[in-house]
Amino acid sequence: MKGSGDELVLFLTPPGDQVIDALAVRYCVAVLGDEGPAAKIEQCGFRRAHLVGRGIAALDFFVRRSDLVQSLVLAEAEPEDPADYRSVFELIDVPLLLLNPNSFLTAMHAAVPMSQLLTIDLDDPRAFTRALWSHLLRARALETQTLTPSLTQYHSRSFISTSVAREATGDSVLVPHDDVAIAMAQGHRLISGRVQTSVTKSSPKLAMPPDLGPVTEPSADSVERAARVITAAHRPLLIAGELGRHRGGPEALVQLAQRHGIAVVEHSERAFFNFPTQHSLHLGFNTSAFVKYADAIVVIECDDPWDTEFTNLSHEPKIIRTGVDLGGHPTLAIRRLTSCLDKSRPDRERIAGRLAAYASEHRRVMQQAQSRAIAEAARPHITMQFASYCVGEIVDDRVTIWNDSDLDPQLVPRRLADSWFSSPVPGWVFGAALGGQLANRDQTMIIAMSDESYRAGEPLAAHSVANAKKLPVVVIVFSAETQVKSEQVAEACGAKGMRVENPRELPAALRAALQVARGEKRQVLLSVITA
Repeated sequence: MKGSGDELVLFLTPPGDQVIDALAVRYCVAVLGDEGPAAKIEQCGFRRAHLVGRGIAALDFFVRRSDLVQSLVLAEAEPEDPADYRSVFELIDVPLLLLNPNSFLTAMHAAVPMSQLLTIDLDDPRAFTRALWSHLLRARALETQTLTPSLTQYHSRSFISTSVAREATGDSVLVPHDDVAIAMAQGHRLISGRVQTSVTKSSPKLAMPPDLGPVTEPSADSVERAARVITAAHRPLLIAGELGRHRGGPEALVQLAQRHGIAVVEHSERAFFNFPTQHSLHLGFNTSAFVKYADAIVVIECDDPWDTEFTNLSHEPKIIRTGVDLGGHPTLAIRRLTSCLDKSRPDRERIAGRLAAYASEHRRVMQQAQSRAIAEAARPHITMQFASYCVGEIVDDRVTIWNDSDLDPQLVPRRLADSWFSSPVPGWVFGAALGGQLANRDQTMIIAMSDESYRAGEPLAAHSVANAKKLPVVVIVFSAETQVKSEQVAEACGAKGMRVENPRELPAALRAALQVARGEKRQVLLSVITA
């Protein structure tokens, strides 16, 4: 075993020393020998492991001992009889990376809503490491996975404002503005999962952790009460606000929704990804449209799940709130609720009926939003609905969205954890995305901002840091015609500046901006002039 992290990466087939050395910077890394995976995990002193393997062995182990698996990476897996594994797909409740697709892996990708499918050269250690690094960051555990207390001291990068220093030592980052330094530390923390330090004129500040509170189990009574309410309901509904700040939360929510036929609506002002947008149980972001029909509602990490229309309802749905009626850590609470429902002899005919009805409603909601957006392409000026649709057409699973604009999340499909963040304060996303890019250089960071947000984000400071650290972010500024031409500001700071006003030219402009970031490894700003 190599490395000293608090999570174990277990290769079932040897990957090569370069891959092991690169991952050992953050993780404990082991290669399976003659012993079985369970014995190896225990021998290494861990509760669970990220399993990486060529072929079907890792999936076979998950079927036998899913309790020991933190995440799965399957490369070039193709069983003799794929039909033997079809029933396993819906049970996969851990982050899943599929490498080098064939018919079996393509079918698995379609069946597992939060899986990622990539084509890479497995014999290229750099490409293999980059794919694993992004996956492992998303798949990080709720808490340490070591069987004994870990004494590992983790490296923390410092983001130092020039208001307190003129030079940076080691790999600390010198940032020409306090607000950008703080945002960078927070954005790095969101992607890496590790606390970073910002040193500013006022005082050093630790970045706000995205996963708040202790990892505690919910009480059995609260889980059973919630299960009884859902079992008795005909039209249960899940409303998700910021579940995505908790590790494993979105995966747990997918399992609860799928197994028991419960629709999911995300809050329109979500700050985190909560549930795959294109899942047949995702009914959009307008909670009021569906609250009126629900007879049981589970409110998950959401303080204000609906507007005043709720008070005009003709019925009183039963409401369960995580943290109040259903205690414990949200991820664990959802997992325990799913398990309790599984054991309660659920009415499979009723669930099947709901699944079909919600799938139809999902298609209606998606088609309505897309049709409306596409129709706006004929207008003389770019609208935010059409712009949202165009952004949604270019993004893939290697993109993380940092949003401080009127981008419509319904039109920008997301399926992976940590793929969407929204701004708590104007301008914050610019610095936060730069910190996120430092934490994961293989991911493409798209920063969507209004003109006001761009100006509040201290663009001169942010662009200069991106230039100095070679951070190829894509900044999209949506604005009506203003005196400040953001593309010229970006050009003056070393970025590629672009501008588009014609709706027909927008799709090509977005693709070109993405190519600059990925192909030229250069930061780029696209100014989109909206109506």
